[in-house]
Amino acid sequence: MKLDTFDYDKLAKYYDKIYFNKDYEKEVRFIQTILEKFNVKTVLDVGCGTGEHLFRLEKLGFKCDGLDLSEGMLSIAKQKVKNAQLFLGDMRNFNLNRKYDAIICMFATFNYNLTIKDTMRTLLNFRRHLNDKGIVLLDLYNVFCNGEKEIKNKEIEVKMKWSYNDKTRIEKTKSIFKIKNKIIEDTHTFRIFSISEIKNLFKHTKFQKIIFYENYTFKKPTLRSKNIEVIGLK
Repeated sequence: MKLDTFDYDKLAKYYDKIYFNKDYEKEVRFIQTILEKFNVKTVLDVGCGTGEHLFRLEKLGFKCDGLDLSEGMLSIAKQKVKNAQLFLGDMRNFNLNRKYDAIICMFATFNYNLTIKDTMRTLLNFRRHLNDKGIVLLDLYNVFCNGEKEIKNKEIEVKMKWSYNDKTRIEKTKSIFKIKNKIIEDTHTFRIFSISEIKNLFKHTKFQKIIFYENYTFKKPTLRSKNIEVIGLK
C-alpha cells in the first residue's frame, strides 16, 4: 500500500514557492549542531523533497544522499545538489545496500506513517541503514486541534483546513492551491504521535538515548510545541 501523501509530483514545481517563508537556514543550523555532536559525516535525507536541506548540508561538508517517494520532487532536488545521489523509494521498505552515520526525516514526513505497524517498519528500516552508533533525527508535526490558515505571495494562494480526531490520532488536511489561474485541490493525512508513544516506538526498535526538542531549538517540548524533533541513537 502506498503512503497517503499529497500528489507531490503535481505540486513539485510550485513547492518552493508555496513554502517561501519556511526558515530552512534555522533548521539546518539546528541539524548541523546535532550532526556535529554525534560526529556524523554521512547523511541520508528521507523525504528529501526538493533538496532544500540537502544542498545546504552539502555546503557544510556533509556527504549526503536523498530519498523521496516523488519523482517530481527528486527532479527539482537534482538541480540543486552537487554530489548527493537521489533515490526513489518508500521509507518503510527502501533498500540502498549502504549505511549512513545519520538518517534525517524532516518537515513531518514521518507523520505519513498512519499505523503502528508502518511506523515500526520505517524505524527498523532506518536502523538497518545506520552505521554503529548512527542516529535518526525526526521532525514531527505536533498539532492536536482543528484549524485553518492561508498562505499568499505574488504567485500563489493556498488555503488549508485541517481536522484532528483524538481517538484515532489522525489529522486530515484539505488544501486548495490557486496558482495563477489554475486551481489544485489536494488532501493529506497525518498521524500525530505523543512523546510517550514515540519514546516507546524507539525503544521497541532498539534505539538508545532518545532525546526530544521543540521547534528546531534546544528547549524541551510541550503539548503546545508545533513541531517536535526526536533523536535516537542506534
